[in-house]
Amino acid sequence: MVKELFTCIVQKKDFQQIRELSSRLSLVFDQQLPGATPRNIEAADILRRFLSLLGSIITAPIIYSVYIPLSLLDLMASIYQAICFPIYGIKKVSRSEYVVIDRHKLSYLSWVEKINCIYCGYGNGVLYYVSEIASKTESYWCPIKHKEKIKGSHERYDSFCEYGDESAYNRVLKENANSWRV
Repeated sequence: MVKELFTCIVQKKDFQQIRELSSRLSLVFDQQLPGATPRNIEAADILRRFLSLLGSIITAPIIYSVYIPLSLLDLMASIYQAICFPIYGIKKVSRSEYVVIDRHKLSYLSWVEKINCIYCGYGNGVLYYVSEIASKTESYWCPIKHKEKIKGSHERYDSFCEYGDESAYNRVLKENANSWRV
């Protein structure tokens, strides 16, 4: 099986196929099956770490390239609410309540894991922050539920009027006249 795995790597086979072979090989050695020598176990472990590193090297540029659009989204959402929310009397969203970067302070994380935690804290925080800004905007401009049920609706969504109910829409606009300001 080790020979088959190395052949796949040398022949530049599909990465998924290499990963599957590596996993099968790991299972064989982890279960200490007859014929698994300490040398084979060590070789499998080195190979597993190499493939993990290789996967990280291949995907890191793609993963971290999302930082640029996230930063632009963060900037534009902040500018949007700074200009528009005061005009409509909508209370601004506090960015610091959503973008929290603190997990990198954990001493048991490696430096790579700390960088990943900073990135994830920022990325997810920005998305939560922008989602809250968008939900306040939706509450002000269009408090109508979608025709189809949606996943991941915000906390204000349940108070929206039903799709196609014009009288409820007019009533909800009046009822929510001040509630969206909080």
